[in-house]
Amino acid sequence: MNRLKQCSDVIVMAATNRPNSVDLRAIANETNGYVGADLAKLCSKVVFEQYREKMKVIDLEEDTVDAEIPDSLAVSQNSFQYALNETYPSVLHETVLEFTTTRWEDIGDLESIKCEVKRLAQYRLNQYEEFRKFGMTPSRCVLLYGLPGCGKTLLAKATAYECQVNFMSIRCSKLLAMSLGESEANLCDIFDKVHQAASCVLFFDELDSIACCGDAGDGSGKADRVLHQILTKIDALDAKTNIFIVSSTNKLDMINSAIIQPDRFDKLSHVPLPNHVSRVAILKAVLRKSPEATNADLNFVAGATDTFNSADLAKIYIRTLERSLQILRNASGGQGGYYR
Repeated sequence: MNRLKQCSDVIVMAATNRPNSVDLRAIANETNGYVGADLAKLCSKVVFEQYREKMKVIDLEEDTVDAEIPDSLAVSQNSFQYALNETYPSVLHETVLEFTTTRWEDIGDLESIKCEVKRLAQYRLNQYEEFRKFGMTPSRCVLLYGLPGCGKTLLAKATAYECQVNFMSIRCSKLLAMSLGESEANLCDIFDKVHQAASCVLFFDELDSIACCGDAGDGSGKADRVLHQILTKIDALDAKTNIFIVSSTNKLDMINSAIIQPDRFDKLSHVPLPNHVSRVAILKAVLRKSPEATNADLNFVAGATDTFNSADLAKIYIRTLERSLQILRNASGGQGGYYR
């Protein structure tokens, strides 16, 4: 510091670590679900906000900075409040709003289910005013059920794309993995996020992990509490709230009856294991973006893949592509090349 010349193009700021007028207990109560790294990020955001505010009053044309400016740097409750509005616990990083690019064409077959889910979503997201004229409220939710890998998640994503709205996916089993109180706090944050979005399809995957008849998990009642909060949030959605909820389960027979009620998940849609015709349609959808796949015998592949689901068929394409690339690489002496 002593070696810095007065006219050097350097601005030096200093701050103490004393929290001025900061209620740490209140901040702790607002950071449920935050791990150590999240708290460190929060504090960094607080410091950055202080510097940002002071930069507004610094004359960058001057060679020196008024000594009162760095001396006035202090962390306040307002600084933390600003930072809390700009940060989320890391558990929510996987639940960010996104604009999905999955389209109906990416899903082979399931035409009747596509039409039904899209119709329900559009009623909720785009046409609720028409329902209100007749004193009615469009369905808020649809529950997709069927064996794993049959396209339930793709249906939810494509619904968001076709309705031109945001998409958020929540894996219910992860909510149960959190400690006591964190699940409920993070659910509040999730619904706050979707409320801030103009319109959104909210997808609850693996609903059976929290909505089985009787409490699931370790018997602590955590699943019941999480389910109760989700249902409370759903019940609070009014007709003007542009949120359409899609959920999926592999075990419909185990779902708590409290879920399948009017104004909750009263619309059920079965996503079946594909038959031969459906498998051909799925393979066509998978190969849709492959320019060199026009001579593939899809009927032969469909006939050899009885009991395969759509995810299995997609894996066949990936493995075939990998094998073709390896053959091409070997043929070119390990120098790579163009796949045909």
